[in-house]
Parts: sequence; C-alpha cells; structure tokens
Amino acid sequence: MSTTQQEHTRDPALTPVPTTLPRAGGREVLGAVGRRLRPQLPRTLGSLVVLLASAGCGLVMPLVLGIVVDAVTGNVTHHPLIGDGDPWRVLAVLLIALAVGSALNGLGTAWLAGAADRVVASLREDNVAAALTLDQERAEAVGSGEVVSRSSDDFAAVTSAVNIALPSAIAAVTGIVVTVAGMAGMAGIHWAFALVLVVVTVPVYAVAVRRYLRQAPPLYRAERAQRAVRAGMVLGTGAVTLGAATTAVLFFLRLYNPIGTALMMLDQLQSAYTSLGRIVGLVRIGSDHSGARSAVPTASDAAAARTGSAGSAAAGSRAAAPVVVRDLDVHYGERRAVADVNFEVAPGASVALVGASGAGKSTVAAVVAGVRTPSRGAVRIAGQDPHALPPAERARVVALVSQEIHVFSGTLRENLTLAASNSGDRAVWDALRAVGLAEWVEELHEGLDTPVFDGSPVLGDMRCQQLALARVALLGPSVVVLDEPVSRAARGEAEILARAVAEVSRERTAITVVHHLDQAALCDRILVMADGAVIEEGTHEGLLARGGRYAQLWEASHAHEDGANEGGTAQR
Repeated sequence: MSTTQQEHTRDPALTPVPTTLPRAGGREVLGAVGRRLRPQLPRTLGSLVVLLASAGCGLVMPLVLGIVVDAVTGNVTHHPLIGDGDPWRVLAVLLIALAVGSALNGLGTAWLAGAADRVVASLREDNVAAALTLDQERAEAVGSGEVVSRSSDDFAAVTSAVNIALPSAIAAVTGIVVTVAGMAGMAGIHWAFALVLVVVTVPVYAVAVRRYLRQAPPLYRAERAQRAVRAGMVLGTGAVTLGAATTAVLFFLRLYNPIGTALMMLDQLQSAYTSLGRIVGLVRIGSDHSGARSAVPTASDAAAARTGSAGSAAAGSRAAAPVVVRDLDVHYGERRAVADVNFEVAPGASVALVGASGAGKSTVAAVVAGVRTPSRGAVRIAGQDPHALPPAERARVVALVSQEIHVFSGTLRENLTLAASNSGDRAVWDALRAVGLAEWVEELHEGLDTPVFDGSPVLGDMRCQQLALARVALLGPSVVVLDEPVSRAARGEAEILARAVAEVSRERTAITVVHHLDQAALCDRILVMADGAVIEEGTHEGLLARGGRYAQLWEASHAHEDGANEGGTAQR
C-alpha cells in the first residue's frame, strides 16, 4: 500500500467510534464558567454590592418596628432614626427604605442577569462550534438527538436558571447574609440573640441544606418545628426590652423567605449544573479539535465543518479546484459501505452520484467533504487532504450541504453570516438573490432581522435548503458537495431548488448526490453506484446509449412520471 493510501487508513476494530459524549466534572464546569465570567467580573461584583445594600434596606422595617414598640412601652423616648416617634416620620422612613431597596434590587438583578447572559451566550457560541466540528461518524454513533439536546434542551435549562433561579438565589443569599449580620449585631444588646443565632438557627439550616442536597427532604417541616424553641429562648430570658425582642423576632422571620427561596432554587440550579456539565463536555470536544490552540474554537472557525449548518468567513469566491479520489474504502463496523472507489473531477466540472438507497453515495460525498474519515484510500482537493485541514481552512476549500439543514435560533442575517461572519448586507443580499430568496425576504416585515428557529413556521423545507445554499454562496469555496439537495421538495419546489443549486455550483467544482435523474442529466459526468462501488461512469447520453443500469433507472423514473401524467389527464 502506498504512503498516500496509508495516510487515512483506519482499522475500525482497533479504533471504534465513541458512542457517547463526555460530561464535564465540577472542576471543569467551574473552570469553563470562570474563564467566561472573568470579563464580567466588575459587573458581577457591582451587582453583589448593590444587592447587599438592597438587603440592608430590608432590615429597616423590623428595626423601626422594634424602636416603635420600645417607644410605646416607654423604654425609648427619642431615636435618631425616627426621632420622637412621629407617625409620619416613621411612615416616611419605611417608604424610603422600601423604595431604595426595591430600586437597588432591580438594578442589582439586572446587572447580574446581564453578566450571566453574556456567559451563557459565550458558552452557546462555543457549544454550537463544537457540535459543528464533531465528526459525522461520531455524531451518527451518538445520535443526533443527543447532540441537538445539548445545544437546545440543556441551554433552555441553563437559561431558565440564569434568568430566574440565579438572581433569586443570589438575592436570597445576600438577604440571609445581611440579616444574619444584623442579628449578630444585636448580640451587643444581649447574649441571648447570639446564642439563638449560633446554637439554634445556623445549625438547623446548615443541616437542612445538607439533607436537601442529598435527598431533598421536607425542609419547611423542620423550620416550623423550631419556631417555638426560638421564641421561647428569646422571650424567656426576661433580660431584654420588648422592642429589642420584637426586632429580633422579625429578623428571624425575615430569614424564612430568603432561605426558603434559596432552598427552592437549589433544584433548578442543580438541574442547570447538570446541563452545564453536558454543555462543557461537548465544548471540550471542540477544544480537542482545535489542536494546539489553548482557547476553545470560535463559532466562525468551528462552524466551518459543515456549511449545511454553517461555515467560515470568506473574502469571496475562490477558483475551482480539481478533486482526486483514490482507492476509497469505508467500513461501518464489519460492513463495507464503500469499496475501492476511484474518480477524478476537473476544476469547474460537475459530477453526479446516482444509485439506489444504501449504494454508498452519501458516504462518498461525506469523505470528499472531509467530515468522514475513510478506512482506506485518500482524497485530494487541489493537492490538499481535506481531512488534515482545520475546520475553518477546510471550509475555504470544500463545503458540504447535507440533507439535514440546521436553523439556529436568531435572525435570518445571523443564520446566513454564521457561514461568513465578515459579510456585509450587500454580500448577504447577493447570496439571497443567487438562490431565489431575496424577494421573499424583502416581503418580510423585519427583513434580515426576522427571527427564525428550527421548525420556525416562517421557514419550510425548501426555504431551509435555500438558506443553506445561500451560506455556500457567501462562503465561496473551491468545491461544493451537495447531498440530495432537492430530494425532499415537491415538484414545483424542486425546480426552484435545482436553479439555486445550479447557480451556487456555477464556476465551482461540484459533486452532487442526486435523487432526481433529471438533475444528473445536467452534470458533466455521472457515476452510478451499487453496493458501495462505482459500476458505471460516463455522460448522460453515453450511459443511455450503453443501455446499462443508468439507462434502466432513467427509463423506470420517466415511465413512472409518464404514468402519473396520463392518470392526471384521464381524471381531467
């Protein structure tokens, strides 16, 4: 076997494709979040300071009520906070504390959520990048549902926790810290308050939280069981004023809500933590693919793995390149899916791969595009091995539009420019015109800023395919590989997509897996495959004249169409 052939020879028995994706441990999750949180550190610390100040405002009410009780009982005649106890002044102090506390809480929560959202956005970008660089064979072994769930369901859990659970939990924790500090400050009045805090309150909640984290027990039952104990210890000393006792009891009661909130949020935060482990685990794969780079790959780099989903920035269309395939074998376990395939494609020429389902067409296309590793043989595009190129560089050479088109949550512009992040609106509109989407986008109320997502009612199968083809037009690779780009379209839609495919393939080397033989007839050469091997090769006219397998397929497909047309005429 030659050196060229040996370069991508892989024994599937010795190097089986992993069937699972990793899950990051606690230290790795904290490291990944910490790196992304570092730029948001000033905002985060500022939010914590503001939330602490907000919690401090919350202590004003129990403190004032305690002073009022002492004033009524004659223990206090004047206090700097409420003076002589004028009701209007008391009301004004309470209202000011409420207003300032609410404002600070809103500001702190907004800052905190903003910082957290930026961390999640960074993780989402790297997660999508890692998903797109994942080897196709591994993605198939794991299952597309697992990959998609890490980029959708897991982020839904994390986003929900960031927007709801995290701000609530942080606000609750700051409330607890300030309230406990206020209670500890009251120890200067009498040792009983410190005793209640240290001996009863802290141990009870510490044990409760530990048990919750282990088995989620009914915590409120334990809280209520301690109320009588706390009240008895505070009021039974007989050595404090009624006002001081009132303030202390209100402080204790004030702990219930934030501690209850914190405990209630633990479940959601634990769920988000589990999702973060899955997300960071997938991001790690992207980091492994990035080679010597110390940072995780960016979306514009890694998305270049499959322009059916995305690609990388392009300065413009590149010159068409020759393709050479030699001695190609691909195994799925013990099954030989592709057997000794050899062919060449001249620069700017078009080749169609035809054959029955399971003939090996899509596998050959994936190998040529560099997203599947052959068991034996080699592929060269302009003398380069696409499998040895980094994803971003590979996308400048060859782009694959697969049958599974991915639409990401975002705007139409973002979905298009994910393939070419430096593209301006003019280039985007040129790409849309090339695939026949420009007029439709112009009619949308928000145009390029129209929000879309996977399964969006705005998009159908045809427009999703046009979107993928527009990404290729923006990317401008030397070679384009299309895997049955019109197979799922209705007849009218197939004609529209065929024109879009022809426009995107123009002046590029094109290898197309075709379902409709009319599309194959437009290509310069046709390779007919069966059982993983090329059994016929030639032009459309030459293969028809030969009367072989291609001629049989052509006759069968057109006989079916003629029968359908005759049936329609009879009905009319």
